[in-house]
Amino acid sequence: MCERVKHIPIPQFEGLTFEAILEYAKAKPEVMRCLPIVEKEIDKLPRQYLANIVYTKVGKPFFDWVDNKIQARNLKVTNDKDLIIEMDEDIARVFQASTAVSGKSIRPSARIP
Repeated sequence: MCERVKHIPIPQFEGLTFEAILEYAKAKPEVMRCLPIVEKEIDKLPRQYLANIVYTKVGKPFFDWVDNKIQARNLKVTNDKDLIIEMDEDIARVFQASTAVSGKSIRPSARIP
């Protein structure tokens, strides 16, 4: 039976709290059937355990929900900390096609005549 259990890594990001995952789960009857009936008991579950139950029962839609939360957080951090590099569109295209590794996102700038 354990080979059907799915594991999903959940980073400690805003929007991926135990409460947020539980709110998502409450809309899924198939998940709620797997959780304790008493809400106080649900609140004692580890966040990762809850996430794995939701992922096991819901699958890709939950994975996509988590991924969207991660992408939104990453975009917010790159904007807040000004981690986006501006460069010429042609250079940006070459950089994106390369195998180079960078911690910064790229925002192509307008062409300079």
